[in-house]
Amino acid sequence: MGWQDVSTEAGYTAILTAINDLKPDGGTNLDDGLQNANLLFAKSNVQEIDSKNIIALTDGEPTYYMTKDIFGNRTVGGFGNSCTKEVFEATANTAASICNSGTTLYSICFGAANEEVKNPNTGAYISLFEYLNTYIALNKTYSANDFSGLKDAFDAISSSITSGLSSGTVHDSLPDGVTCISGDFEGSWNLTGATGEPGEGGVTTYTYTKTYTVKIDPTAVDAERYDGYYPLNGPTTLTVKGSNDEDVTIDFPIPAGKVTLQKYDLTINYKYADGTEAKPTHTESLTYGSSYSVASPLITGYTADKLTVSGSMPDSDVTVDVTYTAKDYTVTYESNGGSTVPSQTVKYNETANKPADPTKSGLHLRWLVHRGEAHQQVRLCYSRDREHHPLRQVDAQLHPAPLHAAHRRDPR
Repeated sequence: MGWQDVSTEAGYTAILTAINDLKPDGGTNLDDGLQNANLLFAKSNVQEIDSKNIIALTDGEPTYYMTKDIFGNRTVGGFGNSCTKEVFEATANTAASICNSGTTLYSICFGAANEEVKNPNTGAYISLFEYLNTYIALNKTYSANDFSGLKDAFDAISSSITSGLSSGTVHDSLPDGVTCISGDFEGSWNLTGATGEPGEGGVTTYTYTKTYTVKIDPTAVDAERYDGYYPLNGPTTLTVKGSNDEDVTIDFPIPAGKVTLQKYDLTINYKYADGTEAKPTHTESLTYGSSYSVASPLITGYTADKLTVSGSMPDSDVTVDVTYTAKDYTVTYESNGGSTVPSQTVKYNETANKPADPTKSGLHLRWLVHRGEAHQQVRLCYSRDREHHPLRQVDAQLHPAPLHAAHRRDPR
């Protein structure tokens, strides 16, 4: 009849009906029962079940086994009245194959615990309970003589199957780019103290809760790889003890979080030293963690304190001020053979101060102003007439355009 979900009313009823429809037919084919139970675990809908268990209920020694006819078809072997060597070995081999596959095999000897079974290999007789416990269920055999005893046997088996869940260990991990920001994340924790909650069909559910909050670092996450989602856990497993006291590992499904890259504003203000606007403000929206590099615009005659504004966008808006300071220019005075006139340092767009008049014996003087790329030169010209030309204030502002100063030709 295949698998039935006894937690539903329909499945529970189907199982009861199948049990009530069983009719004695003489002899016991334990080998066929074990093989059919094992075939159920080959069904696709139960492949993800890690804990597999079979319970064999029998009321007598096995007297039949499964073999194949000359055409390779499954057929029944044995005489039905005793446990022959073929029956004994075939049934024991099927049980061993089930246990070796990772399935736990239990058996219940009902009303026939003291019935004897002959071991064909030694000729010795052993009880049916000993036979089941030694060759079939391997120390997982229970005995019952009535309904109460049968219930106790099934309760004990159920407890054995679920007991590992009360003492298991969860091994948890976080992937790159995910950190725990609150809660109790330990990496591994034990399942202890849980209380089962009985449900329909006699199914008991155990719930264990561990709560912690994680944060995703978008700069370390390749969200596009997961269609916008990113795993919030690394490989996570539950390890429990199996029926043979071996470790059984169960993989957890891994939750995922939606990664949305938040955008923040980058604002760059360009100002002169006096606070007035030098260039229009630069504004752009950037995603968290993205890199930026913005070259400061050039302004003739001024130097920016930040030639480039660069960095990585944090989880907040960023405002940067770039200040422009006027460049310094050197004004030199060429006295043309006269006394030395000291040079001056003048900022762009400012006015040089008039220096003291130089002297040269027997000559009068006047000034010519020549504009250089990085400095301004004031040349001194002398005339031989007796008219004195005093030095005038050099009132030309320093800027890139050619600076012209009126002068007259020296009389000869």
